[in-house]
Parts: sequence; C-alpha cells; structure tokens
Amino acid sequence: CTDEVVPPPTPSTGDLIEFQNLCGIIRNISGPFAECFFYVNPGSYYDACVYDLAYYGLANGMLCKAIESYEQICNVHGIIIPAWKPTSYCPLTDPCDNITCASNEWCVGIGRAHFS
Repeated sequence: CTDEVVPPPTPSTGDLIEFQNLCGIIRNISGPFAECFFYVNPGSYYDACVYDLAYYGLANGMLCKAIESYEQICNVHGIIIPAWKPTSYCPLTDPCDNITCASNEWCVGIGRAHFS
C-alpha cells in the first residue's frame, strides 16, 4: 500500500472547461451559494469539484455530490441555500431513499450505494 495521491487523468481542454463551468455554481458571486462565501471560502470546494469530475467523470452523480458538500457546510453555518439542483440537472431527492432492497440487492443512487 502507498499513501501516494494519484493525480486525475488530464481531461481534454473542452472537458476541463465544461467541468469548470459545471462546478462554477459553487463560486458564482450572484449564484445560490453567494451568501455562504462570508462563512466558508468556496475555493477548495470548487477545486475538489473540478478534480472529482476530471477523475471520475459525470457518472454516478459526482457533480451533484460535489455541490452538495458545499451546501452541507453552508447549512452548518445556518445558511439555507436556494434551489440549485434543477439548474445543475441534479435530482431533488436520492432515488435510493425510496427503495427497499433485499439483502442481496443494492441501489446506486446519487453517488452512493444503498444496501439494505
């Protein structure tokens, strides 16, 4: 085993611009998260979002989970973020929350596995 951090694959310039645009909602000064900037700097959350998309791609709800992580820390500081999920093509609820799985089944919802 090693503790070496594996750099993400280098995305094409077009993909990188797309990832930056998609994650840009986190640090948009007129966006839904602007009120939170005073409490939590969005820079590292934006960087992590771009990194995750470069490493994992858009599959498995990576974008939604990355943005949700910033929303959660904003909520800890008492900031309620206005609706942002529809504009980022993220579902309002995790589809796995409404599914009961047998012990041999699983659901992959928005970036997580759900086991019963």
